[in-house]
Amino acid sequence: MSAAALSEALQQVPSFRDFMEGVASDIVGGRHVLLLTGGQVGAPQLRAGLEGALARSQGPLLRSVALAEQFENEAPSVFLSRVTGLPEEQLRPASRPMETGGFQTVYDVLWLEGVEGLSPARAKAWLEFFRLSTRYAAASSHAFVMPLRRMMVPLQDITSDTRLALHWWWGRLSGLELRLMCRLVTRESLLSPESVWREAVLPHVVDGNVGLAAKLWDVVLEPEATLLDALRRKAREQGLEPSALREVLRRLGRPKAERSAGDLPPAAWRPLWEMGAAWHNVEHGPELTVLALAALEDLPAVRNRLWRGQSALLMPRLNRVRMEVCRALTEKHGRSWPTRFGAAFMDEEQRRRVEEDPLSTEHGPLENILYRRPDVGGQRFLPLVQLSRQMRNLLAHDEIVSFGDFRSLWEMQDGLALG
Repeated sequence: MSAAALSEALQQVPSFRDFMEGVASDIVGGRHVLLLTGGQVGAPQLRAGLEGALARSQGPLLRSVALAEQFENEAPSVFLSRVTGLPEEQLRPASRPMETGGFQTVYDVLWLEGVEGLSPARAKAWLEFFRLSTRYAAASSHAFVMPLRRMMVPLQDITSDTRLALHWWWGRLSGLELRLMCRLVTRESLLSPESVWREAVLPHVVDGNVGLAAKLWDVVLEPEATLLDALRRKAREQGLEPSALREVLRRLGRPKAERSAGDLPPAAWRPLWEMGAAWHNVEHGPELTVLALAALEDLPAVRNRLWRGQSALLMPRLNRVRMEVCRALTEKHGRSWPTRFGAAFMDEEQRRRVEEDPLSTEHGPLENILYRRPDVGGQRFLPLVQLSRQMRNLLAHDEIVSFGDFRSLWEMQDGLALG
């Protein structure tokens, strides 16, 4: 799956659109914008989202400025004037407080792209330029937008005010919205085992990271060892060093899963968020990312994230398989079949329940009946019930199952025409 297709799907997600419309509203209102991402959403997705939000509000056009194209020793305001055609004196920030004057319509929105890829000296110059532009400038007809993965030192003390809006990518996407993204870009049948599994499991692996979702789109169908190797490799590519992570966790302790009071990371989580090692979702609050857990070799925690998606998908399905087999046996043998063929495999409470409702026969007694009485339906249903019981027992003990077993279950259900 291409990152472009997933990025297009992200533009349709309600919380993303709401985030970008808030950014666009600040720009139209005459404020510069600092976007802080924590590495969870890429600058291309944010830029596309902002372009769409500005268009919907009939606001100004967004112009992308690649800072890497700046000449050596060229002042930021001179460079911006050269590439945009705007007057240099209009772009040059003041060095002291100025009269802000009244509101002025914003006609030019300049997306300052790539500051974190510059040399330290050049990056510092651009950050200082941005800081002065947002601190001392009077109302102007242009606005700057700067995306950053983390708050960098020259900007540590700035806050939102009448000329600047800080927007943190934190606590935005829900698991439901991540599933929606999978649905929007699925090309094969929505009722294929691959698409159903991916939609359930992938959101719990990628933690809202669209680029990672594209890279793991097919890997999430592979055996556990293959997926774990891919997660370790992606963690290294993202710069998540185990020693650095352990040092932060040793120094700060493992943060509690506190709910955020606002739209920015709590202080205890911010160092991890800036490393790309933490995220926040609606369902579970702030957590270490799966990539961070893989870098730390915390395999039980990685498996737990997989289990979340698998259990939500499979526990209802496995229960439905059991009930459909029980329904078929009831239609063939009457309501008394559970006690007639399987009383020896049930305790008193189980016998009481199945006498009231034969569809309540549990996996264990059902498997025993089918195994010992092929004539009852064992030749037809036994392999399906055995696999279903095995998968249910694993999930009930917080263990994960494989996509291969899920596909086998799917094919058996199809072959038996069970729902």
